[in-house]
Amino acid sequence: MKKNYKSALEYIEYISQQDLTQAVQNLLTHGKDLVDSLPRETTNLLMKLCKFIDTNQTSEVDRAPENFIHIFVNQPYWLTVFLEYIVQEYKEHAPPLISSTLLELYLRSDDTLPGAELADPESQNIAYFQDKKTRKEKALNLLQGETLNGDLQHALI
Repeated sequence: MKKNYKSALEYIEYISQQDLTQAVQNLLTHGKDLVDSLPRETTNLLMKLCKFIDTNQTSEVDRAPENFIHIFVNQPYWLTVFLEYIVQEYKEHAPPLISSTLLELYLRSDDTLPGAELADPESQNIAYFQDKKTRKEKALNLLQGETLNGDLQHALI
């Protein structure tokens, strides 16, 4: 177990030192395994790579945040952390898929999001230990904000 952790950590460090194109390709290829092994570290790396970009630039489309949603399969807590960061970073420019996926996560029926037990309770991310009530409040805020980019009709369905 420690060997896998150490290998995953070394690989994340290796990816973080690569050029953007190679880092994105490696995360698209190995991201799910990395999120399963080191969710916090992988999510932080993705947030760093997905800082606000103009997705109209074809060279930047590969690192568009919606391209990474699939690597968070079975990790809804960490997907929520990632998507909340993207919505905050992109504001009204957040891709509609990001906002609608975040809304779906907020409306889940789980008492807490699976994966939250791996978060650091001493960190600033303590707010992510969300109960249903907190997530519903966040869903309402998302619906009332401008981040759904005209995708309100889809959100209501």
